[in-house]
Amino acid sequence: SREARSQGVRPGMTCAHALALLPDLIVREHRPEDDDAALLGLARWATAALSPRVALAPGAGTSPQRTAAGAASPRRAAAGAAAGSRTATSPASALLLDAVGLEPVHGDEAALLRKARAGLAGLGFSSRAALADTPLAALALARAGPRPDVIAPPGEQRAALEPLPPGALPLGAPALGALARLGVDTIGGLLRLPRAGLPARLGEEVLEALDRALGARDDPLRPVALPDVLRERLETTGETDAGTDRLVDLAFALEALAERAAARLDAEGRGARALALVLEREDARPARWALRLAAPVAGARTLVRVLHQRLERQDLSVPVTALELTITETSPLVLRQAELFEADVGARAATSEDLACLLGRLEGLLGPRQVLRVDLRADHRPERAHAARPASGLDPPAPGSRPGGGAHVAAPPGPRPTRLLERPAPISVLVDDPHGPPRALRLEGDVVPLASATGPERVETGFWDGAEVRRDYWVVAGEDGRAWWVFRDLAGGGWFLHGVFD
Repeated sequence: SREARSQGVRPGMTCAHALALLPDLIVREHRPEDDDAALLGLARWATAALSPRVALAPGAGTSPQRTAAGAASPRRAAAGAAAGSRTATSPASALLLDAVGLEPVHGDEAALLRKARAGLAGLGFSSRAALADTPLAALALARAGPRPDVIAPPGEQRAALEPLPPGALPLGAPALGALARLGVDTIGGLLRLPRAGLPARLGEEVLEALDRALGARDDPLRPVALPDVLRERLETTGETDAGTDRLVDLAFALEALAERAAARLDAEGRGARALALVLEREDARPARWALRLAAPVAGARTLVRVLHQRLERQDLSVPVTALELTITETSPLVLRQAELFEADVGARAATSEDLACLLGRLEGLLGPRQVLRVDLRADHRPERAHAARPASGLDPPAPGSRPGGGAHVAAPPGPRPTRLLERPAPISVLVDDPHGPPRALRLEGDVVPLASATGPERVETGFWDGAEVRRDYWVVAGEDGRAWWVFRDLAGGGWFLHGVFD
């Protein structure tokens, strides 16, 4: 940090030397996986906010298997080198952007660089940016250019690169040492050396780097393959390097994580569908729990409301040293046009995020198996025409869709009761005609005269799965207005009560 540097601490020192200069220095163990995650997060943001083609600069620290082969090299490329506001890496992590055709979106090239640096600053990173005809030229200018913003005019990257030191190119230590012994301290001096002798004296890598930077050799961008997972981590240890067991401290940390995740989701126009929170503890036994949401959620406040319910129930007898929030699944957000004039000033219509938040909190309190929703199924048997599932499962099928890839769910031909019995109950009836409606029912020992009967609705299905039914359903009503749904079993001839109309 700047404060440590002002006291004489420099990168590369041993911890003992640094602590001797500054006894109050707070030292953290370097976690390369956190650097990789942060760089991928920046790539995700840049893909959504700046350019659809974003690549990680070579040597940025992320393993090669996370990139995918790209197409032809762009005519204009932008590079940004960023360093965290609280950490320093050498060389700085960098991203490469395809800048072709972005003028209608961002304006001219200077506006693109200003927007990129402003966005990185908003995310807590200091940065340098450059734009040139080739990715390697843009990267060299971003890392070693004379100004934080450098734009090399089209076709003039050679003139822009000549004043830079050879270390701005991806050259190994042997090549840089040989150039230093020759007294070559700029790329311009390197270019003035006889080209034919470069491979023998300095190695093939020097010629390759020069050709890539000047556009004499194809150097396509390889867009990064972004994972679906968004991860944010925050340490809760203070100057004493100890964790905290205070709920208020963890709530503030959780809010900070949610704001970071929400900013990244907002940049992509997506919402969280499933998330997980890990509380790292001093006893090295982290607490983990996951939640699934009924609808995509993007707002930081909503994420906090969902997670805080579980945090309040967490055992905090062991201090927590860090929190890690992971968005394990996302979905596109469905945006709604706001009303110009609200019917009731101060009132706000309920949204799908409100419902998702409520269901998430209930599941956190009661468990996912205790909060259910009902889905329609394409089956004419009433007891199989619906199924219960966790409320935070996949979105319910749209009206007229084919759930599970099955048949179309059509509206029933007749009215359905508000309460369906789990199993049809045998009843006694009084009938004038075996095939006609009943005139009276015997319910719980009482004979109930019927004032009306509507039907029959015949259901004959299920012969293919071993659960065949053959029934005639009637809607019958008593003289006091009570109504029931009964059927006659065509196979056995008995009568059954299957539902009640409330």
